[in-house]
This record gives sequence, C-alpha cells and structure tokens, in this order.
Amino acid sequence: MKFWDSVKNIMNVSDDDYDEEVVAEEEEVEQPKKETAKKEARSSRSKTVAFSQGNMQLVLVKPERFEDVTAIADHYCAKKTIVLNLEKSDRDLSRRILDFLSGVAYAKNGTLKKAAHNTFVIAPSDVDVNGDTFAEDYSEYGDFSGF
Repeated sequence: MKFWDSVKNIMNVSDDDYDEEVVAEEEEVEQPKKETAKKEARSSRSKTVAFSQGNMQLVLVKPERFEDVTAIADHYCAKKTIVLNLEKSDRDLSRRILDFLSGVAYAKNGTLKKAAHNTFVIAPSDVDVNGDTFAEDYSEYGDFSGF
C-alpha cells in the first residue's frame, strides 16, 4: 500500500478528490418466452385441416338429389368447410354435384380436394387443406385438374 501512497503524493492527489461511484447491479429479469400461435407441422402421412380462425365450422353432407347443392353452396358461402360424401349418389348425379360445387369453389377462390373414394373436401380461401393422402384423381367424374 505504501507504493500507492507514494504515487499519490508524487501526483499530488488525495483521497478526498475521488468520488466513489456506486454502481448498482441490475438484476437480469428473465421474461417468459411467448409461445406462437402457430402449431408445428404434422407428419406428412396424416390428413391435416388447418383452420385460421377459432370459430370455423366443418359441415358433413351426403346429397341424395341435385337440389341439395344450393344448401351446400350456402354453407360454403358462409365460410364453412364442407366434407362432401357422394357414396349414396350415382355417377351422373355425383358429376353434376361436383361440377356445380367446383364452380362455387372457383368463384370464391376456394379449393376442392378429393379426400377418399367418393369423398371430397371443399374449403374456403382462408382454410388450408393439405396432406399427401389426398388423392388428385378425379378421372371418374371428369376433368377437375384445375383443383
């Protein structure tokens, strides 16, 4: 300590000239990480219907006659996702129903996807429908390559 005292004397500096600064240590506050609303992507083998709004509705319909398509189109225009089951419909009726509903989906920028044999999903533009199990073969109903 004498060494520092001699340096102070040589420099003509006294202890009174120094104001000690008190440095307050700020505690680092850990803030919880916010979880995003996005869900992790599911495996490519599963069928996924991702809804962008919490109040989305899914409507299952089994039309028996062509007159039923207006009610189906009304559901679709109300932003409801439609699962169309054509098991009970004959081939000509199924083709007419798909022709009409594919036009409705096209006009509203929606999608029409084949989910299984005689089963289709018609989704509004704000609903993403994906999954590799969705078949793209509409050949038995005509050319639906645009969907």
